[in-house]
Amino acid sequence: MNFLRKPLALFLSLLFVFPLFVMPSSAASAWMIADGFNMERADGTMVIYTPEYGETTGTNNYGYEIVVDNNIVIGVGRLGNNTIPKNGFVVSGHDDEGHGRLMAYWLNIHCEIGDYCYYSPDGTVTVSDEPMVADTFCTVANYYDSFNGVRDVDTLIIYNNIGAYTGTNDWGYEVVCTNGVISSIGGNNNLVPNEIGSFVLSGHGSKADWLMKNARLGMSVEISQTDKTVHLTYDEYSAISGMELKIKSLWDSFNASKNRFDNIDYDTVSSTIKKLEADVQAAKDKFDKDKDTQALSAAMNKFNTDAQYAALLISESRSMEYRAAWVRPDQTTAEDVDDYVQNLYNNGINTLCVETLYDSCMIMPMPEDSLFEQNPMFDGFDVLQAYIDSCHKRNMELHVWLPVFYVGSSGSKNALRSIGMKRKDWLSVSSNGTVADGKATNGYIMLDPSNKEAKEFLLDTYKYIVQHYAIDSFQLDYIRYYTRSVDLDMGYTETAMSEFEAEYGVRPESSPYFPYWNEWVQFRADYISDFVLQIKLMLDEYAPHVLLAAAVVPDPVEALTYNYQDYSYWVDSGWLDLLFPMAYNSGYQSAIQGSIDRCGDLAFSAIGLGIYTDANEGMDYAAMDMLPQVNYNTACNANGSAFFNSYWYLQKLTGKYLTKGPFREQAITPTLDVIAASKAQIEYTKSRINNIIVPLGGMSEEDAKTLIAKLDKLSSSFEKYTYDEATYKEVRNLIGDLNIANEASIRLFQDVEFAVKAYSVNCKVVNADGTLGDSKVPHEVELLDKPVPSTDTSDVSDDASEDTTDKNEGNDDGDNTVLWIVLAVAAIAMIGGLFFFLKKKKTADS
Repeated sequence: MNFLRKPLALFLSLLFVFPLFVMPSSAASAWMIADGFNMERADGTMVIYTPEYGETTGTNNYGYEIVVDNNIVIGVGRLGNNTIPKNGFVVSGHDDEGHGRLMAYWLNIHCEIGDYCYYSPDGTVTVSDEPMVADTFCTVANYYDSFNGVRDVDTLIIYNNIGAYTGTNDWGYEVVCTNGVISSIGGNNNLVPNEIGSFVLSGHGSKADWLMKNARLGMSVEISQTDKTVHLTYDEYSAISGMELKIKSLWDSFNASKNRFDNIDYDTVSSTIKKLEADVQAAKDKFDKDKDTQALSAAMNKFNTDAQYAALLISESRSMEYRAAWVRPDQTTAEDVDDYVQNLYNNGINTLCVETLYDSCMIMPMPEDSLFEQNPMFDGFDVLQAYIDSCHKRNMELHVWLPVFYVGSSGSKNALRSIGMKRKDWLSVSSNGTVADGKATNGYIMLDPSNKEAKEFLLDTYKYIVQHYAIDSFQLDYIRYYTRSVDLDMGYTETAMSEFEAEYGVRPESSPYFPYWNEWVQFRADYISDFVLQIKLMLDEYAPHVLLAAAVVPDPVEALTYNYQDYSYWVDSGWLDLLFPMAYNSGYQSAIQGSIDRCGDLAFSAIGLGIYTDANEGMDYAAMDMLPQVNYNTACNANGSAFFNSYWYLQKLTGKYLTKGPFREQAITPTLDVIAASKAQIEYTKSRINNIIVPLGGMSEEDAKTLIAKLDKLSSSFEKYTYDEATYKEVRNLIGDLNIANEASIRLFQDVEFAVKAYSVNCKVVNADGTLGDSKVPHEVELLDKPVPSTDTSDVSDDASEDTTDKNEGNDDGDNTVLWIVLAVAAIAMIGGLFFFLKKKKTADS
């Protein structure tokens, strides 16, 4: 029987291992920190759903959920969309094996019906087979790097020079501690309080993310210099102190808004905060009396929800602004497109920037003679036209989002369809002689801006798009070189180097110490600037009603120095109508304000926000983290915000959150319908006067009537391409001459300038030499009929690897289903194989 040992051992091993995947087991006590409350369950996350979320979790069937009623587990299993008990909650987990986040697996092996389950305000889920008091309060610790040092990548620095600022830049996260208690959270370059024993914890990267996740107002902080650790302790009195500090923060925001004459409902905000004060006092009195920790935890949960609501109310909801989202389309029917657009519209979005070139291909059918191909996944379906139709029937703007010099990814299954692979002579070249085919450029296939033939081809393609599609804006992305690093610098084509040598008498070198380095940087930047001008002139000729926009590196100095992108020059020259600084992390505040100021009345500004970010990106942003950033953009007088990207905007329930605050009223874009937008802005200005400025004593009722009469006259003068400039000047003069509080007059100037800005942007003209000319009325154009292209794609194989450099819109939750099928098939195959082996062996022996 020796011949049976190996197959039998293998078979028994499979029987012993296989149950580990399918049989849950309970533990005496286990805990796990969830990713949040009442949010959409993403890959590899655990979410706690409470009755405030709704009747059910709304999840799909590719995770694992436990249903808890009165702290007892009454249901477990893989089915989603469970009913949330009125006196309980549901914990829902999903696995992401690629990142080691096995939240469904954790619930599976630790939870059984009859177990006891609790959660704390910080999201800690505790499961036990015996009743217990949930550990709401905790101590967390992390290593710090130094005192008063330089905050570097992934470091935690303690600044304790009393009365001094930390001097940090915008790319971190700080916690201010007064007398050893956290008194303020967030920001950078904070002031160390004057009280003895005060300091600032300043983190970058992973340490910033740790502070963001764990630090709470009221926490006590201890520093152990022996083992270089920081301990954050959250107990009952810390919780009470934290709630009181939060209330103080809300009052500070409330008063700051009043001083700015923000257009919000101050009575509702005031009553909400006063109710919070009463609730906290009641919770404090009750805990002092009976020391009931669970009752205090319940009070904290309610307080957090109500305080969040109050913070949302202290936000202006403007009538006219861009609320944009970048979209990577993957729908293959008009119905699916319409459903997706409706979902974004319901979540406050009014502008879609649709990625038209990705995965090395276009999203719409292309003419047969074009080097660009449509992505085979669309099979001839014109997804761009479907998005245009769906947006326009909802008065949403449709922006074509086009990467310019980035034309494909070497990791894409469609890499060979990229025009960069078809015309390798168009690719950018490094100082080492390597081409930008993806091997040395992290997968990026990039054309060189010095190549005239490549730019002529791109310009013809863009002309085709604007002549055949009724788009509202043409947004340039990757209108730059591949980012310069210590080891790689692009732009060393023979054309560029020869032309530089002809002008300066020397061949360029890849070194900042090269005597002509600044000239070489500007020389390459000029190739790009010249192309931006060509695109602007083409639009003015063939589609003057279409805006020219650009998504740019947020810091203009960084953009020019490392990407040779001189967008400040484009704005100053009047070539751009709309600027999207991609300020995806918590920094860039100074750059944002600079970009807004630079745009002036020449261009609109919509600030890019990184809702997509997670811990791997340096900051793990949730919906609530977008609120201060949106409010900051408004306070800086930006013309809106743009979210990268639509998938994560919906996945993280950002719209569901913001539509209770700054997006609570639908907004019209400044440019889709100029008359309606400008009139809406004037009505918003009148609302600020009547409901805010006059009641707060910023101006008299008599002066308000005078100004409103003039505003009505201005509003009635708005036509499709013009307005009464004389009346506009009279309005401005009135704001300056009337007895109006200084801050109120600033807001009124901003409001009125915004109302007429659409005219200055839409009607400006750029001369052939790139200079600004007199404003003009854009002529009407008719779209050309789109040719019917061939859909034959048999010449290119789809067997190449998947795209690894482009950001995907999320993974299919069905991946786990595949795992179960594979395991089942493996088991059946093993049993069948063993049976076949024994039968064959028996036949041979006989």
